[in-house]
Amino acid sequence: LGEAHTVLLSTHVMQEVEQTCERLLVMNHGVLVADAPVKSILQQGVGASRQVVAEIEGPDFSSQLGELSGVDSVSAEAVDPGRTRYVLSVSGAEDPRPRVFSLAAENGRALWELRVEAPRLEEVFRSLTQDE
Repeated sequence: LGEAHTVLLSTHVMQEVEQTCERLLVMNHGVLVADAPVKSILQQGVGASRQVVAEIEGPDFSSQLGELSGVDSVSAEAVDPGRTRYVLSVSGAEDPRPRVFSLAAENGRALWELRVEAPRLEEVFRSLTQDE
């Protein structure tokens, strides 16, 4: 039906929106706050901050990762003996992954995972509709 007609879906279930919709309009107190393709809204994320996940072998590496430019904060969680998953909250346009990779390599650390955490539409929706 959506190929030949416009279908309007009114919901607060963002998982449903991600799976079925191409375009998203978000209203907040009767005001249109977003009107774009779902993928575009997800790419913009929540504000200027985004998260990078790195799983690195060896002793705690939080302080070194926290010193990288653009990294606002680092949280760490042990995932396997000898490995830690770090979640870096980053701001700015530069992608910190090449610097994380280089830092791990320079310190002889095995890098098991390095990726940008995709924002969830639920988080983006909350950000768009929160009252100032």
